[in-house]
Amino acid sequence: MGLLSGPHTNLCTFGDRAFSVAAPTLWNLLPSKLCNALSLDSFKKFLKIHLFNKAYSLLVYLSCPVSCV
Repeated sequence: MGLLSGPHTNLCTFGDRAFSVAAPTLWNLLPSKLCNALSLDSFKKFLKIHLFNKAYSLLVYLSCPVSCV
C-alpha cells in the first residue's frame, strides 16, 4: 500500500490541523482493503462499514458496565 506523506509543520497546534497535513495522516490510518478499493462505489461501501464498526464498538464500550470490559 502506498502511504502518503504530508508536509512537515513546526506548529503543533495549528499546523497539524491543516488539510494538507491531516489528510495524509488519516489516509494512512485506513485499512488497506479500503485504500485499495477498485471503484468509488466499493470505496464508499468499505468506508461506511469501517466507520460504522468504529462507532458501534465505541458505543458498546461506553455503554457497557465495568464488568463487561
